[in-house]
Amino acid sequence: MKAKFSEENNAIPPDFGQDDTTLLVMLRGRKSYDKYVLKAVQNNYFGKYIFVEAKDFYAGTYADREVYKYIFDYTDGTTSTALYSDGMQSSVTAKRFYVKDRLNDKMYQSGAESAYFAKALEAYFINLEEKRKSFSN
Repeated sequence: MKAKFSEENNAIPPDFGQDDTTLLVMLRGRKSYDKYVLKAVQNNYFGKYIFVEAKDFYAGTYADREVYKYIFDYTDGTTSTALYSDGMQSSVTAKRFYVKDRLNDKMYQSGAESAYFAKALEAYFINLEEKRKSFSN
């Protein structure tokens, strides 16, 4: 997944980390997702960030696009459904992570998606940290 979430695959803005901005990381209010994004950020990304809930984001709390230029979130990807012999079924929807440049209204999203999002989140935030650090040298 690390290769998929790269600048070369349009998943990271070319100037990410160049300015002293704070990355907004969207929480979804679901423990099954939020605990993994919290862990991935806290263990792998060492720039400035704020975890934000949708109600605060859409209320305009983070309206300053100069300070909060980027937001990390996801869109739903494909859904896979398994049908069982007893007539039951279960579905899993993959996630397509992205970083949005709010100042320039441009989304950076590779074609990669995963239902195993813990590893995908870790890989993405490792790459974001590497890109951020590339401007501090």
